[in-house]
Amino acid sequence: MKDSGTAMLGVGVSSSRNRAEEAAEQATLAPLIGSSIQSATGVVYNITGGKDITLQEVNKVSQVVTSLADPSANIIFGAVVDERYNGEIHVTLIATGFAQSFQNSLLTDPRGAKLVDKSKGTTERMVSPDTLRSSDSPSTKPRPAVRRLFF
Repeated sequence: MKDSGTAMLGVGVSSSRNRAEEAAEQATLAPLIGSSIQSATGVVYNITGGKDITLQEVNKVSQVVTSLADPSANIIFGAVVDERYNGEIHVTLIATGFAQSFQNSLLTDPRGAKLVDKSKGTTERMVSPDTLRSSDSPSTKPRPAVRRLFF
């Protein structure tokens, strides 16, 4: 994963009946940048659950992650049992090795970050290019939008 360009950090938590799949899906999506781990060539992830976590749940998380990453991706994972997480599954993921076109789109996408709420089917703009420009600037020439990477 060294020198692999842009990295994405994902975190997912669920305590529902389908908690393994939901936590994995949350971790593999980055709604603020409108992307997922699709086409990542390097992925490291960790699954944490309580004493009630099953091998089937660990396998389900792995299926979700591997189905989204590049077929030739180098994938490393770990699983931890921690009593504090009984009833929940936490998935933490780092993905790298995205295509150059994806990295460029992160830096040049003028839409700004968005927050997606699947339960309500809504999308809210969190940051717009206009709000990233300072209105208190003494210069009358507008400054270019600040680009922030989330990783």
